[in-house]
Amino acid sequence: RVAASEGCYVDEHAPKRILDYFRTRCSITTDTVGAKSGDGYDPLPWQWDRIWFPLFAWRRPNGKRRFRYIYLEVPKKNGKSYMMGVLGKYCLHYDGEANAEIYSISPSRAQSRISWQEGYRMMMGDWELREECKPLESQLLIRHPKSGSIWKALASSTDKMDGYKSHCVLFDELHEANNRKIFDVMRDSGLARQQSIFMVGTTAGTNLGSVCYEQRTYALQVANSQLVDPTVLPVVYGATEDDDPYDPATWRKANPSWGATIDEYEFRSAAERSKASPKAFNEFCRLRLNIWTNAGAGAFDMTKYVEAIENYTEESLYGQPCYGGIDLSSTSDLTAFVLYFPQTKQVLAWCWTTSDQIKARSMKNIQKYDEWATNRHLRVCKGYAIDHAEVAAEIEKVCGNFKMLGIAIDPAQAGYTFKILEKAGLPIKYFPQSARYMNLGVKTLEEDIGNGVLRPPNHPVLTWAMKNAVSHVNKDGYQRLDKSRSADKIDPAQALAMAVSMEQIDKTNEEPPQWDGSVT
Repeated sequence: RVAASEGCYVDEHAPKRILDYFRTRCSITTDTVGAKSGDGYDPLPWQWDRIWFPLFAWRRPNGKRRFRYIYLEVPKKNGKSYMMGVLGKYCLHYDGEANAEIYSISPSRAQSRISWQEGYRMMMGDWELREECKPLESQLLIRHPKSGSIWKALASSTDKMDGYKSHCVLFDELHEANNRKIFDVMRDSGLARQQSIFMVGTTAGTNLGSVCYEQRTYALQVANSQLVDPTVLPVVYGATEDDDPYDPATWRKANPSWGATIDEYEFRSAAERSKASPKAFNEFCRLRLNIWTNAGAGAFDMTKYVEAIENYTEESLYGQPCYGGIDLSSTSDLTAFVLYFPQTKQVLAWCWTTSDQIKARSMKNIQKYDEWATNRHLRVCKGYAIDHAEVAAEIEKVCGNFKMLGIAIDPAQAGYTFKILEKAGLPIKYFPQSARYMNLGVKTLEEDIGNGVLRPPNHPVLTWAMKNAVSHVNKDGYQRLDKSRSADKIDPAQALAMAVSMEQIDKTNEEPPQWDGSVT
């Protein structure tokens, strides 16, 4: 509606010309489930409806293309690299752009080669274009002297970062990019052209702080009408964390090319292999279902954790002996207080965030902070920062209902809260989140979850954090939960591991190293 109000319109004739071009001059380069090598390219329904038709039919008032940026995120084997090759070939010689510069880019030169080679093979199968072009395969370069255009593959590590005047940029596997420098350079490299195209084609990644996740978030905000940007064409397919990863309905939902480029028999085999280890499961969810996951294997067996969840109340544990763990935060992280009851292996959790964080997460479609807050699984501090006085008062009140054997608190940002709880007579101790301190807790949780001994509560924020958690083992064999390797927040899981660690240290009389007062 916004685009139409600005004078944009649909050219009813352009799509037919494009479809004719695809069918007659773009050939399938690899045998698939639904097509043979050498066949003309007949776009799948989702490819036509979600990408090609809107890209070529929608026009600005001046007659140029409306969409200049495509964000395509799909699981592997759905044909994204081939589609990028099709677009590159079209822009090289059929788009009417003189001296066009087309670049295939990826974090690795090998990956950049893939979409470039798709176009190269199509060019070799197009006798007319083959006669017009001068390919230099060793340099991953195609020249089209008739129009003065070039198509070159680049790696994101390329030293030369300026001077490009791109007409079409094809950025493959953006999720693997370690920095955003070449992305920003190439995103702006087509500004002088009147209808340049920048296309991202990627699968899900592991780094929520990456440029890829930033672009994904922006694309989804445009798709959900939270932001208005008539130049962006967002196309994202994937499962959600609420979907059953082993349900064929989930497989079809996440993979729009199901039955065409994806074979059900092979996919089912991949699903079975994913049950072998947490790492294999993570890779299956990320690559085959397009779910953003942790950078490494999850610390805990979440299938057994979820199976063990019980519904019990806080009141049912009043008066019972327990250990507490406190993981404080200031703005973006969660603050968490978790109680661990060693006699019954039960757990209670309290979590805090800010109203600003709930708003930000809701805008970015990241997790259900607003729903969790409504159900009181998340306490909300008004404004930008966590109110440590409010948190300390709540913890002091809660602790009065239980027999507190010890409370572990991370020294980071703990000064005020530590003094308040110590003054209240609670057995609180500084407990850094280093591997030497956390080792026993993480190992015990892994074993208790694996053996079905832990009795976790029905607390969605804690469950989510346990799923996010990734452990790291140092050179001495000690392990801890590693926030830097985790896909998202792990603060409640960290607080639980601290409580269990303190209980295990008391139980085994294994003294941790003396804390030297530093905060790491």
